[in-house]
Amino acid sequence: MGQIDDPNLERTLWEFALKGDEKTKAVALRSYLQLAELRAREGKTELARSMFEQGLKVAEKTNMTELVSRALSGIALIGDPKSLPIVQEYLRRPEPPYEAFAAVVAIANSLAQKGNKLEAVELLKSALAKRMPRDLGFQAAQILARLGEDPSAMPRQSGFIVRWWLLGPLPNPDNRAFDQAFIDETSVPNLNELVRLDRRQLRWQEYRIIDPQGIVDLRRIFRQTEDVACYAYTEFVVENEMEAELRVGSDDSVKVWLNGKLVHQFGGMRGLSVDQDRIRVKLQKGINRLLLKVTQGGGGWEFCVRLVDLQGNPIPYREP
Repeated sequence: MGQIDDPNLERTLWEFALKGDEKTKAVALRSYLQLAELRAREGKTELARSMFEQGLKVAEKTNMTELVSRALSGIALIGDPKSLPIVQEYLRRPEPPYEAFAAVVAIANSLAQKGNKLEAVELLKSALAKRMPRDLGFQAAQILARLGEDPSAMPRQSGFIVRWWLLGPLPNPDNRAFDQAFIDETSVPNLNELVRLDRRQLRWQEYRIIDPQGIVDLRRIFRQTEDVACYAYTEFVVENEMEAELRVGSDDSVKVWLNGKLVHQFGGMRGLSVDQDRIRVKLQKGINRLLLKVTQGGGGWEFCVRLVDLQGNPIPYREP
């Protein structure tokens, strides 16, 4: 019934969604939301929004989790700022659903298109502070960049290193790149120099993080993403010599050199989580130089580095 384009069905389905038995309610509400999706595709957005919001209330009241998600997805499909109060109720939950974050991104995009820049920026920043899913975080960062905001500002406030130079992809059969030096790993690399590798010449490429969670997703940067490796180099300045922690996450293996000294290595396969490895180091006053080698078998390929003091507080730094 939800696939039949008959406006008379809307009232019928709605009545069964409210008054039927448990199974009838679920079937009727699912069909009702299908009709709402059809209305949205027809451009009847005001009607569709009303149907999604009504359906959401019934799905929530009757604990139909699947249909709650579907109704929220419908609200995201439309992206009408009028739905924001409803969506924000879900964002206040300890673990907001994916579809609520998707709705926020869509609504913020609508606000931006209508010229409500400040409201869009604040909405996205508040949602990002709740650690929204990575793919939606990238979408939010792209909107922020379009609005003249720096997407790397938020992770930098948390101590993440946000500016890197990357060299790769390097061959990594059987994870052999972990112990193979493709460059002098203990000296300062010449970022303007081509690195010869068999018949190829590789160039260092600058990359600034746009992921609000401070993670560099190497699959978005390199074409070849299986059985490979890459180097990541950065420089940062601190005002005083100090004891600190480098908090590193990687997928898969990682080696870390600070100011020419190997300070950490993990040679296994794993998925990334923030602050996986905690490495106590001494930072020198002025410029500090950090080199990583991140290897990859298959699947995810990413890394992150956060700079904190011994109490876990982000350390302010500046770029040279």
